[in-house]
Amino acid sequence: MKNINKLAGILLAFCACAGLSLYAQPSAPMATQQTQNFQQNMELQKPMLSLHPGTNAPEIYQGENADIGEQHILRLLPRSTLFMVSVDSQYLYTDNALLTTHPYVSSTEFVNTLVAAFAPTPYRWGPGRFAPEVGYTGQWYDYGLGGNSKLLTGTPISSIDFNVQEAFAGGKYYLPNNWIAFGQVNYNWFFQQNNSSMFYRELVPYVGIERLIQVGDDAVLAISAAGDWHESWQLNTVPSHDVQNRADGLVSISFAYQVMRKLVVQPYYSFQYSYYPMDTSGGPVRQDFLNTVGISGAWFFTPDLSLRVFVNDDAKQIESDSFAPQYHNWNAGLDLAYTFRF
Repeated sequence: MKNINKLAGILLAFCACAGLSLYAQPSAPMATQQTQNFQQNMELQKPMLSLHPGTNAPEIYQGENADIGEQHILRLLPRSTLFMVSVDSQYLYTDNALLTTHPYVSSTEFVNTLVAAFAPTPYRWGPGRFAPEVGYTGQWYDYGLGGNSKLLTGTPISSIDFNVQEAFAGGKYYLPNNWIAFGQVNYNWFFQQNNSSMFYRELVPYVGIERLIQVGDDAVLAISAAGDWHESWQLNTVPSHDVQNRADGLVSISFAYQVMRKLVVQPYYSFQYSYYPMDTSGGPVRQDFLNTVGISGAWFFTPDLSLRVFVNDDAKQIESDSFAPQYHNWNAGLDLAYTFRF
């Protein structure tokens, strides 16, 4: 009976995917993986912002120099702020837009992100400083703008456009010797772009720790480890609405080097292990292994406005699930980001 149920689950999942190819809408596994890959790559490149143009030493958080004095070069210290608004536009080419094993569908992606948060300047608490954040993130993924505009079925690739709306609350605790402990709770809603219908939602708590190591006057090495849990609700799916439930463990390393006053170059690597209590067909336990390597270069027009170029490569292996796709993809693109604090 168990084998019959599993076979039925595989058949139903196959029918669902066949329906996806016919009606062309974003799938929850693809959309959630795209979002997670994008956000992790953005996070891996954040340490470069610790090297502020015009200085020769990292500032771990905004206003840190006010506590410990100038570091090598005198600079204007920022005033304390309460709120943060960030806008980010990224245009990239990917050779595997659907994150499938084969055949690949190459395309362009245009990803726009808006973040608005209550994010006060870190304040002293115990031996370190605490930086709380409560806010909202909106992220829009649009495919095929200026590139391949068709899926293999001939359907416009724009039919898989989606957006993610996120509410979050969390914070970072900056400890002596450049240790950073962080934690956050996110609630994410995934919507189709063409009809604004929700197809997936999840609750994601996560915690982690990071160590920043200054290497000379012009470089920072960042080493971090983090873990999260995805409590998922996937609409109109088989064998269960929570088939995307999983725990992730992530370790990463990045190296930010200030080549010149306004230019920072940063290579990075990360490894992610994911544990699913059930596989795609409802069977027991699925395990994923994702390796990411990349390099970026950012030009800071001002400390708050930067233009970034990047290349990264992802390779995902899956155990104990013959239906979920293993994949390989590489991406290259441009990113323009601006942050305003007040």
